[in-house]
Amino acid sequence: MDTKLKMLLMRKGLTQMELLENIKKTTGVKLMPYQLSQIVTGKVKNYHTKTASVIAKTLGVTIDEILEEQS
Repeated sequence: MDTKLKMLLMRKGLTQMELLENIKKTTGVKLMPYQLSQIVTGKVKNYHTKTASVIAKTLGVTIDEILEEQS
């Protein structure tokens, strides 16, 4: 199953590495590639609000547009 974030990256034509570079340029925050990969693939669902915020800000979307529904 694809995550919201993975689908959003596909729609925007961005790779995870491009997103990492854009996050650093836009917010000054440096995420590790493995961290982003685990979020994009859904292996990690509970991650820090600040991380969600910088990803959403970089992509120009709301946090709700990248977070998965909790069951």
